[in-house]
Amino acid sequence: MALTINEDDLNRRGGTNNFSVTGTLAFDSAYPTGGYTLSATDLALSQFESVWVNNTGGLIVSVVLSADKSSAQIIVYDAVATEESNGTNLSGQTNIQFHAEGK
Repeated sequence: MALTINEDDLNRRGGTNNFSVTGTLAFDSAYPTGGYTLSATDLALSQFESVWVNNTGGLIVSVVLSADKSSAQIIVYDAVATEESNGTNLSGQTNIQFHAEGK
């Protein structure tokens, strides 16, 4: 169960140790119950401040940061706001825009 990540840009914000990362995600053929895990280290960060992921193909995407902000769960819901079932094939969902900020 993998999340494909393509980074477009990594920028330092305001001359500090805060960074902004943009890019695209692609889901795989076996959605995991509870969502895909995106680690801050996947984006060369130590922790997230925020993560946004666009909705895609009639699906609703929600992001929940872990308590220590080292990772984010990307949870996918169908059009009636029910989480996708374990093993659902979402491989047709590609080029999903994301924006993350962190340290």
